[in-house]
Amino acid sequence: MIEMEKQKVTVRLLGKDYSLVTDQDKDAVQRIARYADRKMRETALVSRLPDSAVAVLTCMTLTEELMSAQEENRKLKAELLKKQTESDGAVQQTILDGKDD
Repeated sequence: MIEMEKQKVTVRLLGKDYSLVTDQDKDAVQRIARYADRKMRETALVSRLPDSAVAVLTCMTLTEELMSAQEENRKLKAELLKKQTESDGAVQQTILDGKDD
């Protein structure tokens, strides 16, 4: 595994700059920060709360999105596994019945 060198990346959230040290791709970090900033601005518009409360509410919103996506991913994997198992069983039955020739 190739280990990336740590680098300093500055991101802007709600108009404030934050310096991060990361081994992640700079463009990926910036993309994440833009998404987080957009979500924080949406929360700020509807809540009119101080920035610290906006950050907490946004964190909760993003966590809910993540957990929902993980649950959907789990369901889709289970459905795929079930279909693969059914397909494998049908192929095996066809072979046993001698219908594959």
